[in-house]
Amino acid sequence: MTSGTLDFYEGRRVLVTGDTGFKGSWLARWLLECGAVVAGLGLEPEESGLFRALRLGARIDHHSLDVRDPVALLGAVRKASPEIVFHLAAESLVHRARGDPQATFATNVMGGANLLEAVARTPSVQAVVFVTSDKVYRRPPSPVALREDDALGGTEPYSASKAAAEHVLEAWAADPRVLARCAAVRAGNVIGGGDVAERRLVPDCVRAWRESKPVVVHSPLATRPWQHVLEPLLAYLLLGAALARRQLPTGTVLNIGPGPSSGHTVGALVQHLSAAWPGSRVVQGELSGGRHDWLALDVSRAKALLGWETRLDLEQTALWTVDWYLEQARGEDMDARTEAQIRAYTSLL
Repeated sequence: MTSGTLDFYEGRRVLVTGDTGFKGSWLARWLLECGAVVAGLGLEPEESGLFRALRLGARIDHHSLDVRDPVALLGAVRKASPEIVFHLAAESLVHRARGDPQATFATNVMGGANLLEAVARTPSVQAVVFVTSDKVYRRPPSPVALREDDALGGTEPYSASKAAAEHVLEAWAADPRVLARCAAVRAGNVIGGGDVAERRLVPDCVRAWRESKPVVVHSPLATRPWQHVLEPLLAYLLLGAALARRQLPTGTVLNIGPGPSSGHTVGALVQHLSAAWPGSRVVQGELSGGRHDWLALDVSRAKALLGWETRLDLEQTALWTVDWYLEQARGEDMDARTEAQIRAYTSLL
C-alpha cells in the first residue's frame, strides 16, 4: 500500500473520537487534507491545545461529549453516519490514571464498549480502528521486542484499562450485530507539535525552555519507541482503508513503532530536542527508573500487511517537533505549519 491509499478518504464520512486531543486533532486535520467529511466527538478542547490552534471547531462537525455517556454517544454516531471510525478517546496520561483509576476504567473500558455498541447500531460503519497502546503487554523479565500475540497485562490503571479495552473490542468484533471490520492498533510513544499535556516529556521541555529554564532529565537511559505523530496516523489511515475495502479480517491487531533496532533513550531524545531549540539547557537530575526502562515493539506485521514503515529518524522527529513549537512562539499560523508538515511527510511516502 502506498500514499495513493490516502485518496480513499476523499468524500468519505469519517468519525474521530477524541478529536480534541493531541493525536485526534492531527488526525482530523490530515483527514481534511485528504478531502474527507470529518465529524468528531470529545471533551471540551483546551484553550492552548491543538484543536483550537487548527480552528477545527469551525471545520468539522464536532460534538462535545464524554464517551462514558452512552446515550449522547449513540446520538452523535448516528448523526455522523460514518463509514470509518477512528476511536482515540481515552484517558491517556498515566499519572491521571493513577490518581483516578475508576474514572480511567470507566473511560477506557466502558467508553470503548459504548462506542462499539453505537457502531453496532449504526449500519453505515464499515471499519473501526480502535487505538490502544504499546503499554497493553505483560512485560517480560528481560528486554525483548513485543509481538502482537504476546500476553496482555497491566500493573497500573492505565495499562490495565487499555488491555481490558482490547478484550472489549474482541467481544464486540465477534458480535454478529457489528457489521464493521474492527482492528486494534498499539502505537509507541508519540511526539510532535501541539501537545500540551501535563507531565509528558516534550511538552515539559517546551514549557521549560519557553521560560528559559533548564530541563532536568531523571531517567536518561529509559528506552522507548519514539515516533513523530504522523507515523502512527499514517498506519491508522492505511488500516482504516484496508478494513473498509475488506482486505484485512476483523480482529486484526497491529503494533506501530520504529522497531526494536530504532528505539532511543530519553536522554538521546532530549539532546536532539535541545540541539534544535536555541539557548536551551539540559541538566542531569537524580537518576530514577524502574524495572521496565526498556520497551520496544516488533512491527513486522504492520510492514507485511500495510506496507507501513517509519520515515523519520529521531533527529528529524525532534527537528519537526521543535520547528512547530518555535513557529507557534513567533505567532505564526499553526494551521499552515501543520498542513506544511503533513504535506512534507506525505511527499516521503
